[in-house]
Amino acid sequence: MFFIFGQRNFGKVDRVPGVFYVVTQFFHINFVPLIPLTTYLVLEGSESGNGFKGVKIPMSFKSIVVAWGRWALIIGALITAAFGLISLLAGVSARDVELMVQGVVLGLASVLCGVTFWATYHFSKAGHDRAMQLADEIGLSQAFVAKCLDPNRGRGEPDPEDMLEAEPASADERDKDPDRDYDRRQRERDRDYDRDYDRRERDRDYDRRD
Repeated sequence: MFFIFGQRNFGKVDRVPGVFYVVTQFFHINFVPLIPLTTYLVLEGSESGNGFKGVKIPMSFKSIVVAWGRWALIIGALITAAFGLISLLAGVSARDVELMVQGVVLGLASVLCGVTFWATYHFSKAGHDRAMQLADEIGLSQAFVAKCLDPNRGRGEPDPEDMLEAEPASADERDKDPDRDYDRRQRERDRDYDRDYDRRERDRDYDRRD
């Protein structure tokens, strides 16, 4: 039996699509991660053979658990699938319903392991706070990383940097409100009436002096 051992990266988590992700380098035997050594923040797309571009970061417990968990799921899926198939075939051969049910249950357990394994990759995207922390680790703009993390973030909402430019337009829109427009016209009429009243008072005062 051949043994392959060495150091290899496992436990890919906290991914920001197109930017970076987190992995942990393990000592492995036959590609089974055994001892965690170092956690890296890797620039996505920089991988070449056994090399990559990235930086060391504090050990990621999440990456370690995910690395071990994925291999446990692989082993669990293979074992339950094998025993499930054996039980199902034995049950069919012996017309034993209990064995057949046992085989089906083990088969479903194998499928569940496979779905869970897939989910660990599908839901491996970094949360917003974690992504911002990792952006600081590698010296990338937080705004750029946030946009890559969620391209739809803030779509349809005003950018805070554009708020000052947006205010005049908002004021114009408010002026179009019928109630506000009525109030404005009423105030203008009141001011016109006050000016007419002052003018009439001045005219009467002038007449009295004459």
